[in-house]
Amino acid sequence: MAQASIEAVGDGKPSALQYDWPEGRLVLRTLIATRMRSRGAMVEPEDVIITNGAQDALAIAMEVIGALQVQVNTVTYPGALDVFEAAQCAPMAQALQTVSYVMPAVSNPTGATMSSEARAQCLSAQIIIEDDAYADLLFSGPPGRALLADARDRVYYIGTFSKTLAPGLRVGWLIAPASVRAKVLEAKARRDVMTCGLTQAVVEKLLDSPGFEGRLEKLRT
Repeated sequence: MAQASIEAVGDGKPSALQYDWPEGRLVLRTLIATRMRSRGAMVEPEDVIITNGAQDALAIAMEVIGALQVQVNTVTYPGALDVFEAAQCAPMAQALQTVSYVMPAVSNPTGATMSSEARAQCLSAQIIIEDDAYADLLFSGPPGRALLADARDRVYYIGTFSKTLAPGLRVGWLIAPASVRAKVLEAKARRDVMTCGLTQAVVEKLLDSPGFEGRLEKLRT
């Protein structure tokens, strides 16, 4: 990471030290889109919006969705409950809510992976918030097909590098249905105007290096 930071500011291109567009740097969004396609989700770089970590992505999604209730697992991520409370959205353990919040690959705090039966039921929701913060850290290997791949028009997909690189970077991303992408970008711009180009540039260097996949394997071990 130290070497990546040096390269990010020492390559003669000052762009990493300037304000960047609300949606984030194109290079990083392209790298993320490529990784998402490897999991079956046919997304383009313009579909990816860089956020200040996964928590920021969830808050933006909730602002745009504007739901009064959200279905959650009986045991779920406490930080998500904080976001729902701030959005005045009641978390409900009962199924068949309009909006469903799930962590299908690796759940926090249980570590469970969603079963095929639960996956099928989840895909029946009108709106799905797929929090994939821990997906790359499955003990058994790389994550499988994302829910986003099977319900592109209904899934708000949340990803982050906080778990695989460093939480201090505060680099996450949100992929929303194409029909609301403009609203999501407006909400993002209202929150922080621009994105941090420097931390994105560091992530680009790390993500585009051959050592990143090896790091994931080591973390899984």
